[in-house]
Amino acid sequence: GNGSGGSGGTAYAGGGGGVGGGFGGGGGGGRGIEYGGKSLGGIGGGGGFGGGGGGFSGAVAPHAGSGGFGGGSGGSGTGGGGAGLGGAIFNHIGSVTIAESNLQGNVATGGSGGMGGSGFGAALFNLNGSVTIIDSTVKDNVVTGGTGTAENGMADGAIYNLGYDGNLSPEATVSLIRSTITNTVGGKSIVHKRPAIVSGGLSNNATLGEPSVVRLTPASVTSAAGSAQSFASVYTDANGYSTLKTVEFIAGPGSGVGAIWVKFDRIKNLLSIYNDAGVGVKSCTPGSAVILQNSQGKLNCGKTSVKKSGMDLVVNWSIIPKAAFVSPSQPVAMRATNTSDVAVGPVVMGNWTILEANTNTPPSLGSLTPDTLTSPFDVPQTFTAIYSDPDGYANIKKVDLRVSRTGGGAKAIWMTYDRNKDQLSIYNNAGTAVLQSCTPGSAVILQNGQGKLDCLLTTITGLDDELTVNWNITPKAAFASSTPKQVGARVKDNSNALDGWTLLGSWTIEPTIE
Repeated sequence: GNGSGGSGGTAYAGGGGGVGGGFGGGGGGGRGIEYGGKSLGGIGGGGGFGGGGGGFSGAVAPHAGSGGFGGGSGGSGTGGGGAGLGGAIFNHIGSVTIAESNLQGNVATGGSGGMGGSGFGAALFNLNGSVTIIDSTVKDNVVTGGTGTAENGMADGAIYNLGYDGNLSPEATVSLIRSTITNTVGGKSIVHKRPAIVSGGLSNNATLGEPSVVRLTPASVTSAAGSAQSFASVYTDANGYSTLKTVEFIAGPGSGVGAIWVKFDRIKNLLSIYNDAGVGVKSCTPGSAVILQNSQGKLNCGKTSVKKSGMDLVVNWSIIPKAAFVSPSQPVAMRATNTSDVAVGPVVMGNWTILEANTNTPPSLGSLTPDTLTSPFDVPQTFTAIYSDPDGYANIKKVDLRVSRTGGGAKAIWMTYDRNKDQLSIYNNAGTAVLQSCTPGSAVILQNGQGKLDCLLTTITGLDDELTVNWNITPKAAFASSTPKQVGARVKDNSNALDGWTLLGSWTIEPTIE
């Protein structure tokens, strides 16, 4: 309202004072008076909630009325612009449910005046009430501030949620369930407003629908320091995973100090780990070959995955505790924050017992492919041998593959790979010492009297607890016969624990090419 007095107003002191507006009303205009032969300006009344302030008259000591919430202040000869609140719906201390609806193309525009009124809540303005929006669409809504001779009004929010009036300390709640807000023109999609301190020292409680921490699997687990442990954490929001901003997993103190505190930022698609003080972060992309760590543990980005499941966001954290984190019981908590910066947690979801690191576990031999072969001499063949170590393939020190007549090392094609040195070798004819060595991938041929090893075509890969060697071997004519050769292997780890020579297959090297 521009310049009209509302009910329930308060008279202002002074000559010709206007009357303050009640809820939604504008303040009255100030009337000038004559005093001592001079014309004194009138004082405009203040606007009520949403109302513009009263205008003033006269040129001496004028005083414009202040606008109420969202209303503009008055000006010379004109009141302030009133607020445009709730283009489609204005809810005041009510409880409203909107289901399967389309709030589209609505406009909230402030009125014109000395100072323009504000346009808030193109689709919905919720004042001290409760609104639930289910399976609905809020889109293409427009907010604009009113035009003012002194200053234009403000504009914001397709949905404007406001807790107001400290004497009552009201709550204002908007919950969005399976609903979307898109293409808001002139302001943000959602404005969540609550003055920090109001009269009486009370704080208002305006909240949007909160995110939730749903489930942790396993909730209770025991594992050893140095061993990877996977945790599946499920998070959601009232509007589904699409309105989640960040999700977190905290093992240890809830403060984050001295904890394994990791986070996933859904919007940036970044994984992070906090430092020992629980403040700084290091980041990586899920699936990247990066290990993030602090003094308590590590986050394996390559094995940490993120997926969407219905309304939920599921993060499978791959975490390796360090020796410093050994404990009979570390609390495990989850936290979630949505795009409106409403957070829940940390919520303790389980506990984790971390034991001292395991003692060394011996390595073992895996498969050989092919395990049976017949081929002519002077024709290269590739044997794929898998060697494993429960402590990880990096704990493997040396692996061997040997093709022999009787299983011994004499007059055999005996090859070895030293993982620590990244070196391939072939033994001499007597099987007593290394004859030649090379680096995998180099254009070098190692050979003895029985055969050759092609270093360029021999490849090595390591993954988890397995080391795979593709041995590229060419037998010589002197090694050919109709009697199958034995193909054996062995593996040794860094503690010199050994899985000794084991027969894995046979190879018949034909003496002639037909």
